[in-house]
Amino acid sequence: MLSAIFICAEYQRLGVHFRQHRVLRASFWMKLFFILAEFAFAVIFVSTSFTQHQNEAAVFEWIIALVFTFYVLTFFVDLLPASRRKQLQTNIQMGNLTGTKRAGEA
Repeated sequence: MLSAIFICAEYQRLGVHFRQHRVLRASFWMKLFFILAEFAFAVIFVSTSFTQHQNEAAVFEWIIALVFTFYVLTFFVDLLPASRRKQLQTNIQMGNLTGTKRAGEA
């Protein structure tokens, strides 16, 4: 949870300095939502654990795990610009840009 908070803070600071990259802002808000949801579910989990509601606590433990899985999947959003850039660089090297033709093509 602490790591997620610091990652979210880093994305917020990057978003301030690089406003032209909307992916940073979207990633920040997604991660912030998951941090707040995880915290709320953790509080509920702890409170149900200490009040001897073991079945409810087990349900919230699984919910926390599921939410954390989606948090980890938000890192794919962070990697999308890099994959698009790699694809563009490959197209430039091969001369496959839209509207350009290689030598000898009609």
